[in-house]
Amino acid sequence: MHFATRGLFKSVLATKLAGLLAWTAEYHGDRIGGQLFSEHECRELKPQNGRHAVLRFLNALVEPQNPIDNEFTLEQVLARLNQHARPGSLVYIISDFRGINDQAEMHLTKLARHCEVVLIFIYDPLESSLPNKGRYRFTDDERDVVVDTSDQQRLVSYQQRFVQRQQRLESLAKKRGMAFIQCSTLDDPYNV
Repeated sequence: MHFATRGLFKSVLATKLAGLLAWTAEYHGDRIGGQLFSEHECRELKPQNGRHAVLRFLNALVEPQNPIDNEFTLEQVLARLNQHARPGSLVYIISDFRGINDQAEMHLTKLARHCEVVLIFIYDPLESSLPNKGRYRFTDDERDVVVDTSDQQRLVSYQQRFVQRQQRLESLAKKRGMAFIQCSTLDDPYNV
């Protein structure tokens, strides 16, 4: 989620969307709770009412705890969410859904049986469509990846993987009665 070529980092966009949803819930008198996760952290915030709950939630979004040695997969996070979400809850899952697999789908299906679920798929435009020609270097300060987009077979394969993940989520949402929203890093979170 710490990636963007244009607009906001996916993680920043997710944080803004979560904040907007929290304030909206508070405005409507709903309780605000959450499960915040990254590859090195997963923590739950018990639902509470009022402005204090929103501020606590926003603080948790911007002040991550010390990462632990465990690595969390999407599958593990969704399994934990199933344990903590109360029946009848409205659950927004904001993610790029990397790591979606059959087990993660099973946990989403189980969650959708007793909660109203909204999947918000965050992506960068480069993930959906690489430029046509050239060599591009990407780095996260730890690893470097060079992508040669003149290799048509690799370019098509890359784009197909993105479309497959997108279609998998959309199909799952449709089958299980979940709402599905797509949000690019170029989108204004206020208009999503």
